[in-house]
Amino acid sequence: MALKDFFGKKRYATIPSPQVKKEVPEGIMVKCKKCGAIIYNKELELNLNVCPKCQYHFPISAQERIRITLDDGHFFEYDSDMRSSDPLHFPDYPQKIAAAMEMTGLNEAVLTGEGTIKG
Repeated sequence: MALKDFFGKKRYATIPSPQVKKEVPEGIMVKCKKCGAIIYNKELELNLNVCPKCQYHFPISAQERIRITLDDGHFFEYDSDMRSSDPLHFPDYPQKIAAAMEMTGLNEAVLTGEGTIKG
């Protein structure tokens, strides 16, 4: 070992520590996609699916929007038996429609009907 190595500045390597991810229990809480706040599902429901910290609007289904907006038991759906068709015969369209129907629980892309608000 040379004398200059003995008095020279030591170089250290930094090793990044693994990031610890906070796990949110399934079904009890949800993490806001905008601000990262952890919100109880019950609190989110009481706040109409809007983050109380940053006002981010969580996506909701058509049925949930109707439930929030209209009086209970006063929604009458039109054309509930209407189904999508493929008149232009697009490739894989029937599979895409089936997947979308399964994901949304709706038969069609829109939900139409009549209801009352404070009626």
